[in-house]
Amino acid sequence: MNQNVIEQPLGRVRYNLITFILFWCALIVVSGAYVTTPLFSVFESTFQISKTMSAWTSSSFSFFMQ
Repeated sequence: MNQNVIEQPLGRVRYNLITFILFWCALIVVSGAYVTTPLFSVFESTFQISKTMSAWTSSSFSFFMQ
């Protein structure tokens, strides 16, 4: 058997997976704010609410996504 085979440590694979999962979660949470932002005027006219109340839709969506 050849003892000179270079093996990749398992820690490297785990860090890549953890990094990917954290990146994906952050992308989902941040995109939640940008998805609801263009809808503020729609929320205002549909539900007859103020601009402040419609801005809370983005904030509350971000809170619940975390």
